[in-house]
Amino acid sequence: MDTGIFTKKWPYRILLFFLFLSIYSMALSPGITTGDAGELTSAAMVMGIPHPPGYPLWTLLARIFSLLFPENPGFGTNLFSMIVGIASILLVFEIVSLGAPLWLSFLVATNIGLFPQILNYSTITE
Repeated sequence: MDTGIFTKKWPYRILLFFLFLSIYSMALSPGITTGDAGELTSAAMVMGIPHPPGYPLWTLLARIFSLLFPENPGFGTNLFSMIVGIASILLVFEIVSLGAPLWLSFLVATNIGLFPQILNYSTITE
């Protein structure tokens, strides 16, 4: 088993990160979209409580990203969704790689990241 910071997984992690950073960046919405995006973005801006269950952790973390873009807080919360989506793809890779070859783990994570629903919800505030 490889231990330490330099393992055989790093090239796959880096490739997954930059692959989905480029894909999701091209599909990232530039502002507030339909659905709950307006409500969630405004809740992040004023540290409010959106509809139940309230999403307290999401609101706290999205507040940071909405402050990065004060002219367009919707873009900031969309960017937060993109980063969380990429992190979840990397987590899928890590979990699958515990019991499968690295090439298969990469393929599974890539396929999940390209599902239309995952692609959609990783590029908007929802």
